[in-house]
Amino acid sequence: MRKNLTAVNLIVFMCLAVTAIFAQERAEIVVAFADKQTPVTLYKGSYAMVIGVSDYTAGWDDLPGVKSDTEAVKSALEKQGFSVSVLSNPTERELDTKIHHFIKDHGYESENRLLIYFAGHGHTDTLADGRELGFIVPADAPLPKKDALGFKQKAISMDMIQAYARQIQSKHALFVFDSCFSGKLVTRGNFPVPARILEEVKHSVRQFITAGAANQTVPDESIFRKVFVLGLEGKADRNGDGYILGSELADYLKENVTNYSEGKQTPQYGKIRDLDLDRGDFVFVTRAEPVAPRQQPQD
Repeated sequence: MRKNLTAVNLIVFMCLAVTAIFAQERAEIVVAFADKQTPVTLYKGSYAMVIGVSDYTAGWDDLPGVKSDTEAVKSALEKQGFSVSVLSNPTERELDTKIHHFIKDHGYESENRLLIYFAGHGHTDTLADGRELGFIVPADAPLPKKDALGFKQKAISMDMIQAYARQIQSKHALFVFDSCFSGKLVTRGNFPVPARILEEVKHSVRQFITAGAANQTVPDESIFRKVFVLGLEGKADRNGDGYILGSELADYLKENVTNYSEGKQTPQYGKIRDLDLDRGDFVFVTRAEPVAPRQQPQD
């Protein structure tokens, strides 16, 4: 079983036919309206980091199913126009370094969208002040029951995740954790489905989705991953407008993962507690056809 992680407590479609153009070299998302209006660029670049920890070296059970999960998520995101990098079995140092490099390389362009997906063990710790703090577990973190100090030195806390989120200067960033945990990183949402997509793109947001709540477990054969991929393939587009918002995806995940797990898993969703970073919504485009990369001008 995948161990407990921290539950991150955490535009206009205008009735017109649209086509999303994925410019392969930059993962640019352009919406061209049927009435020949000037195409609107939703995102200049789309970048994802998929992190999977299947082989643990310091006492945690291995998670062989994570390997197929990361492959499936990578494929689903590439179909959405993302340029995807995969990080397998990172140590604490490797995980921290790679996330910082990912943000440095892609997170300083305001019109980009960034997605970080983690599959692996997680843990919730109760602090002296009674606050719950969640951690994602890299490959070299020891078991907290055997080495509490060593675990805290190696695991990545939700406080650190929040720091990563604040470093990003791109308008939209979505963090997805295929693990269960609790914490007070974000405010809970009620899964609104806004109608004005362009308005959502204008405003910045940091959104978080986890596979379940504290004290729940995630099976190695991940229901969450399967529903996540189906959602991106179009199942989460409940109103059929050709778009899936981050909040809409979270709503779909909560309903279906809870159903298929018979209530053993209840995905959690929220936005960061920051007035400047909780007004927008991450946007996926479902009515899309990949096109060939743009031709470079000849000298």
